[in-house]
Amino acid sequence: MSELSIQILSVPHREKLIAEIQYNHYVIAEINQDHECAEIEIFSYDDFPISLPVDNFIEVIKEAKAKLLEE
Repeated sequence: MSELSIQILSVPHREKLIAEIQYNHYVIAEINQDHECAEIEIFSYDDFPISLPVDNFIEVIKEAKAKLLEE
């Protein structure tokens, strides 16, 4: 079973807070709000295939965006 988690962070390369999405402790996406609208950056790893249900990923993205925007 996949383990998705969200962390709201302040990082030096962004002006505002970010929402970091992790899958089994690997960072797979970052939502930032440095521009007019929230943007998502997705990461991949050659040695770690990521396969998870689309609906779960969509829900965690929605949750991360909501948490980020309420900060």
